[in-house]
Amino acid sequence: MRPRHQPPSTEQPSSSPSPSHYANKKRQDNLAMEDLRHAKEAVTIFTHHIDRLQPDSHRLYKGLEQHLSTAHARRHGSTGSDVSRKIFSKRGKGVGKSWVETPSGLLWSHISQTIEDVAADQLVDPTALKEFISTPEILDLGSDFVHHYRRHVTEKMNLVAEDLFFDLQSVKQGDASASRWTRAKSSTRAEWDLASHLARFVLGADDFRKRAEREDWNAWDRGFTANVCFYLSILSCFTDKDAERRAAQEAGALQRSSLSSSSKHSRHSGHSGGGST
Repeated sequence: MRPRHQPPSTEQPSSSPSPSHYANKKRQDNLAMEDLRHAKEAVTIFTHHIDRLQPDSHRLYKGLEQHLSTAHARRHGSTGSDVSRKIFSKRGKGVGKSWVETPSGLLWSHISQTIEDVAADQLVDPTALKEFISTPEILDLGSDFVHHYRRHVTEKMNLVAEDLFFDLQSVKQGDASASRWTRAKSSTRAEWDLASHLARFVLGADDFRKRAEREDWNAWDRGFTANVCFYLSILSCFTDKDAERRAAQEAGALQRSSLSSSSKHSRHSGHSGGGST
């Protein structure tokens, strides 16, 4: 496993370290050695979670189509086969669909379910997790990650996980400042690899959680590897949301295209019928 290169620290050491400084340094060194002994296992686990950030877009789109088809069938009494042929070529008349049956409503339903799944997987309270994810700080971090993520999906995820491990360890051991990632300018972030974007989210989210000083959020601190996996799991809520949004846009475009084709066909049929005597 190759250590990730870090720039030299610009921080000046204290001229006269206190006894507590040496005690803290020794404790940090012991924790660092423990992390390094389990580095291979941690990287394997990180790889698994990073792989899970990429949703199955085809599955998401089919799920969206199936849900809308079912909702349409319940409202109009059509059979499943009828709906499969008609749902994207006809627009409901009358009062209209309820919000939960629209692509936007379905999108939130899928996001909420993803949060529920993450909460169950990480053994945390889903309400507390939803409150955490819905804060402006976490929403901003997640949105920034998603903005860059799709450009990096071809990277080797095992190497990404390895770089992420050493980036985070460099901060934990005091060899690098977290601000290198959390305060980086957008122009700098545009040149980053995936590991750096992941490190920014993990470091930023963990810093916000600690500063919030909420008892239920403090309970999520379970050690280096578990904490990183927790934040990577949270990121899956954002990548799923982005995939759902794109699937909804695709479904909406298909629906509008089918409606337009149907309208043109109707007008053509009307003109043809009107010409006969």
